Amino acid sequence: MKQGGLAAPFCWYKARQQNVHGALEIGLPEERAKVNVPMPFISGDQDAVCLAKDILPVKEAGWIAARSGDA
Repeated sequence: MKQGGLAAPFCWYKARQQNVHGALEIGLPEERAKVNVPMPFISGDQDAVCLAKDILPVKEAGWIAARSGDA
């Protein structure tokens, strides 16, 4: 990885923490929150950050589409 290679991805988290886009996001329709494209969610049973069970509430809320082959 190049030096500074994570600068851009971290900007999203910094902006979120500082509520930079809060006023814009509050007016978005709820259906815009759903992810309609394939996305990976990689986890492991001993992962300290992304546990497999953590994706279940997101699926149940309808924010991501369940696809065949999901674990």
